[in-house]
Amino acid sequence: MPPKRCPRRHIENRSQIGARTRCARLRVRVSSMSKQLFGTDGIRGVPGEYPLDDLTLERIGAALGHYLAEHSAGADAVSRVLIGRDTRESGPHIEECIERGLAAGSAEFVSAGILTTPGVAWVVRNEGFAAGVIISASHNPYLDNGVKLISSAGMKFSDAAEAEIEREIVAGAPLQRAAGSAGEMNFDVTSVAAPNAGSSSPARYS
Repeated sequence: MPPKRCPRRHIENRSQIGARTRCARLRVRVSSMSKQLFGTDGIRGVPGEYPLDDLTLERIGAALGHYLAEHSAGADAVSRVLIGRDTRESGPHIEECIERGLAAGSAEFVSAGILTTPGVAWVVRNEGFAAGVIISASHNPYLDNGVKLISSAGMKFSDAAEAEIEREIVAGAPLQRAAGSAGEMNFDVTSVAAPNAGSSSPARYS
């Protein structure tokens, strides 16, 4: 008895699955080749060592500020960036470095102090911030830390946006504080309505 032949539709399905798998692998390879610093969840490492040394952290802030200025809808608008962090000991120093970079990139940095990752994302999305910076390494060992950048939508930046920001970081352009650049504003998280509340109240700054 001759062997049974698979229906043609099954062969086509296997071919389609193989094609999708090859495309997925290609996307992963392209993504990994185009970015050196950004991983799946931001930039992570040991504070004081590349890429979390002071100069690179300042360049991260400056590159983010320049990216926001270039892609801002209003040419004269100053981009506001919310910065939140977890309780790791290295957090405050990393925040200071990021703030210096943002000032050099003509952005206004707003410190939320200790705030969860979802909290920063929610405030950025609902309070009109151009972007957010989260200083945290999630479940990594406490000696580690990281920097996550989120867009105005409260989501991770696209791969293309991260690649553009990274190119400036790696290029290592000299940092200079822009004339008239904004400084720090303190953010009062308690003034913002909880995500489940019926309305959001305006944030208070001091």
